[in-house]
Amino acid sequence: MNAWDVTKLRADDRHVCADAVITTSATVARTRLLPALGRLGTGDGDGGPAGGITLAVGPRPHGAPTKLVTAQLGESDDIAASYVQQLRWVPTGKVADWYPSLEAVVAITPVDATTCLLSIVARYVPPFGRAGAAVDRLAMARVANATLRVIATRLAQALSSEH
Repeated sequence: MNAWDVTKLRADDRHVCADAVITTSATVARTRLLPALGRLGTGDGDGGPAGGITLAVGPRPHGAPTKLVTAQLGESDDIAASYVQQLRWVPTGKVADWYPSLEAVVAITPVDATTCLLSIVARYVPPFGRAGAAVDRLAMARVANATLRVIATRLAQALSSEH
């Protein structure tokens, strides 16, 4: 999948989207993307994009149960005014098979000289085949949406701050 091919991510009902405003220019946000993802990581020393970044993800910002995932950046491109970066994560640990994997496109689009918009469009694959798809329709889609909103908010905050 090309980093900019959002249509493939929206191929079925299992896609989620989240947006957040970044209080810095798109140019600065773009240069901060990789370091910001690293700051969101758990600090376990897995390294950068080659080794993956370990993230704790979940539907609530702080103090709630989370799942560790290994995130890796893929292709990137400039599409019109937006910088677009591919992101994929896979769950880790003993019960990794109980959690969905995710393919996403992260876009940074300028709003004006000092503000930009972070958009994440993602497709996830629920575990357990048909049974997992049924559970997803009943409840897990809301968890996936909430999780992506939290990630977008945390990433926007990291991109807005100077480190």
